[in-house]
Amino acid sequence: MTTTVKPGPAFAEAGDRIDPALLKLGVVLILGTIVAVLDATIVSVGIDSIRRDLGSPLDTVQWVTTGYLLSFALIAPVSGWATERFGAKRVWMASLGCFIVCSALCGLAWSITSLIVFRILQGMGGGLIQPLGQTMIAQAHGPRRLGRVMSLLVLPLTFAPLLGPVVGGLVLARLSWPWIFYIAGFEAQGRSRSSTVPSGGAGEGNDRKGDVRNPR
Repeated sequence: MTTTVKPGPAFAEAGDRIDPALLKLGVVLILGTIVAVLDATIVSVGIDSIRRDLGSPLDTVQWVTTGYLLSFALIAPVSGWATERFGAKRVWMASLGCFIVCSALCGLAWSITSLIVFRILQGMGGGLIQPLGQTMIAQAHGPRRLGRVMSLLVLPLTFAPLLGPVVGGLVLARLSWPWIFYIAGFEAQGRSRSSTVPSGGAGEGNDRKGDVRNPR
């Protein structure tokens, strides 16, 4: 007669324990996503200020928000191909860099046309940040721990669109509308610096597979 010994709770807990470095990587990636999502609604409270300063009709100024949302949504399907072709981390850093540069250009916009163009480009960068971040989190933690990690990190992402108008109102209470874009760019730049902290291959992209666990 044989006896099967089942793993105890302590053993299961040790096997499912999330490495602190991987958890830190997840936080950095989620914060980068929050910045991109937050920027979709933070501008809404500054529409009237933009309209007055740039001397444009309201229906044209509204494209500052609409253009961002459209490019944000339409670029997302490209993330799968880009990950396979160039690697998840490399594309994530490039999209974050695009978001930072375009945020600065939005603040420096000299006309409503230039602002809308820069917002569309900014949305293209922001639209890739979210799916690529989720891909990197999934590959770094594996399917066994993915549920636990996402349950800890997705909740702030859910409330990010709601916080956009609040943050925008606080900025406009003391500063002019270009600072809405400057602050978003500064925050994204902080995420780009933090993304190099987790080491050991957790965030390295494989050129063909996009596997963030296996460095080049």
